[in-house]
Amino acid sequence: MEKIDFTPIYDEVESKTYFKEQTRRSNRQKTKMQRGGIMGQIRYKNLDKKSYELLKLAEIIGIGKQTVMGLGKIKVEVDK
Repeated sequence: MEKIDFTPIYDEVESKTYFKEQTRRSNRQKTKMQRGGIMGQIRYKNLDKKSYELLKLAEIIGIGKQTVMGLGKIKVEVDK
């Protein structure tokens, strides 16, 4: 593995993000576990091709914190 060498080019149009704390019960550990994270929407314009491709890849393969628990979803949409 090696780091991808590029600098993203974009203009942020809007950011509506917030931190949401969630709690889940672990039967194995017999305790409650916190699993908070950032939620919301961010809109960009003038996004370069490489950044778009990486975000689209993240959407397709399901990259995100605790994706297997139903979290970490990324959705990429193109405005027309």
